[in-house]
Amino acid sequence: MTGKETSPRARRARIEAATRPVLPALEPLLPEGRLPKGTVVEVLDPGLLLAVAAGPAAASHVLWTAIIFPVKSAC
Repeated sequence: MTGKETSPRARRARIEAATRPVLPALEPLLPEGRLPKGTVVEVLDPGLLLAVAAGPAAASHVLWTAIIFPVKSAC
């Protein structure tokens, strides 16, 4: 490895490539302040669900978030 590969800028680029942003208020709650790519998160509070989904939505038109609502059977 060269000095450039271990620089703070290179490290941040690697982190950003492997993670997805969240809103600033949620950053202290997560490793590296971001969600790892492909993360599945169960959020029971609707407000928190929208806050988690809003991070990638606000960051770029390229990022996306899927929200799946469970359907309870009447049986």
